[in-house]
Amino acid sequence: MTVKEWFAIFRVNDDGAWATLTPHMANVNLPISDNIFSAELKWFDNGTFGNTILTNTLLCGNTLEIYADTSDGSTDDMNLLFRGRITRTGEEFTGGFNEKSERFIEAFGYGKQLQSVYRDKKVTSGFAENMLSTIATELSLNGYIAGYEITQLSNIKCRASSENQTYWDLLRNICQDANWDFYVDNGNTLHLFSMGAMTYSTAITPDFMASYEWNCDNMVNSIEVIGASTCHLGSDSEFSDGFENWNGSSTI
Repeated sequence: MTVKEWFAIFRVNDDGAWATLTPHMANVNLPISDNIFSAELKWFDNGTFGNTILTNTLLCGNTLEIYADTSDGSTDDMNLLFRGRITRTGEEFTGGFNEKSERFIEAFGYGKQLQSVYRDKKVTSGFAENMLSTIATELSLNGYIAGYEITQLSNIKCRASSENQTYWDLLRNICQDANWDFYVDNGNTLHLFSMGAMTYSTAITPDFMASYEWNCDNMVNSIEVIGASTCHLGSDSEFSDGFENWNGSSTI
């Protein structure tokens, strides 16, 4: 495998201006399924590299952008890896009293807002493409998505969807019935496609990792059993409230 050096730019739109930072941890998830793009950053305030950005309520709702490429450059030259809205930010204090706090940002892609917008009327049954096109057109006209793309025609007929569901749940339910899938990309475009419609012709060679272990934490080597004779005198309480009337021992 060829090893390449990657360069990245992390920037936050803070009060109308872009501010860059240099996190020591970055986690980006871009699932091409009925899940939402997400990103998480963590950094320390080291007084430089933009890491003096304060985490407060003013950051929530602002835009986070992440660019990455194998060559260094500006945001115009690099690939946009993630764009979304900050939904959670704060600081975590660990270690001694004088240790610096670890600041963090969590953000979700544009598809997140479709989980909070409800449709107050049901979608009548019909072909999957027509049902999905109806929902996507509404979202586009109302400004929730920039546009949509349906990759393949479908002659699969789906059941009706009830009212008062989020647009995200409507899309997911129809897609599950039709064996389709969907996602919202970094440009806020909704993609709808049948499973198997997208293929990757190049062979994928993943990094290999294996591990094994022996766990002896719960191993039992012996058990002691205490019992009484079948015929006994006395009440049940004499044998259930204590061990003084019991006898016998065996090792397994």
